[in-house]
Amino acid sequence: MFKSANSLVCVAWIALGVPLLAHAAPPVPQPLEPALSPVLQADNRWLANSTPSEAAQAQRAFSEAVSELASRLDPDTAQKLRAAESESLEAKFATIALDRSQRPGVYDEIERTYFLRVAKPTSPAPTARPVLSKHATENYRLAWEFFLLRPAGGVAFKSDLRAMEALTEISNPASILTLVHCYQITTLEGIPSRRVDTHQAWLFNALSRFRTREGLKALLDCTSFSKSQQSHEGQRKSGWDAEKALRGVLSGKYGHSERWQEIIAALPKSFLPAEQAQLLENVTRRQ
Repeated sequence: MFKSANSLVCVAWIALGVPLLAHAAPPVPQPLEPALSPVLQADNRWLANSTPSEAAQAQRAFSEAVSELASRLDPDTAQKLRAAESESLEAKFATIALDRSQRPGVYDEIERTYFLRVAKPTSPAPTARPVLSKHATENYRLAWEFFLLRPAGGVAFKSDLRAMEALTEISNPASILTLVHCYQITTLEGIPSRRVDTHQAWLFNALSRFRTREGLKALLDCTSFSKSQQSHEGQRKSGWDAEKALRGVLSGKYGHSERWQEIIAALPKSFLPAEQAQLLENVTRRQ
């Protein structure tokens, strides 16, 4: 069905105007490609999960695909891909797959604590419990990323938000790729922006906590995705305005203005593609 898992991701990102990374990740060995394609295909939680049964089916398909991927990873390949987990989705999914196969208890713990239970069941609007300090550590990072990437359905309200909060507390830059990817798949054609605007705001806020040039690039990527989404035929205007949010972050509306100014001033000229450089100029000019 797919020429390769690598080409699938590249075509999707290029179509949305996302530049490829300057440092390419190691190529995925050909025997892994049949196992990777189902993971990437099942990952989009927003296109076909309109009923509880469809959501449950998508969850199972994703989890089974991740397990199959783990079974095909040899130690040498796994080590190379793990070193590149921040550089490509293929490496990211392979890293998560292997970790999940080796430490299933960690994943079960996160799921039971945040995704299958709520903090106050008798509350009018019960939500997932706040993140415990022991779970906001590197030991649990890949588990949080797995559940954030897994198709949603039948989970506690705001469990995704808890995953984002944990990842920003852990603050490993390798999580930026996961957060940006989760944002990007909310903007594909056929997904009403009003259905995902709260989720987009959560993800954008999480990314704004990574106050580095990679974090800035991620915010620009997400703003570009949202602008593209609004151009889709039949798309109604959303209450979420990514460009306005970006302006607020960079102007210091939420603090750290000096840090953002330092990051922008130190950007190499070649770091951003022309369209994003223009977007950044437009946003900072209006502050």
